[in-house]
Amino acid sequence: MSHLTGAIRQEYPQRILYWSQDESRIGLLTEQGRRITAKGVKPKGKVQWSFQYRWSYGAVCPQIGASFFWEFTHFNGDCFSHFLQQLSQHYPEHFHLIQVDNAGAHLAKLSKYRVISSFCSSHPIALK
Repeated sequence: MSHLTGAIRQEYPQRILYWSQDESRIGLLTEQGRRITAKGVKPKGKVQWSFQYRWSYGAVCPQIGASFFWEFTHFNGDCFSHFLQQLSQHYPEHFHLIQVDNAGAHLAKLSKYRVISSFCSSHPIALK
């Protein structure tokens, strides 16, 4: 990793920030209705499993004690790309090195970002 940061420091003299990123689904499972039946009789009725949820994307930078979170309706490449744009706009004077897991959405729409070869079964993403 030191050779990687050395090359980046030569190419980008501004400060490099190291981020760890992950996302989580936060939501509500609708309550199941109850049925009154005789003892030992299993109730019959339709059950519709519907969820109301949002995705919380987050990144933390222990180097400066910063955190950045954004809420989305989906977990896909478009939302992740938008998250990266928001992060880079929030810290425009820095070069960002972001550690992400192997989710497909992380690599789906990243043609304009530099994706560095994987190590430790994770993909670091570099934002200018």
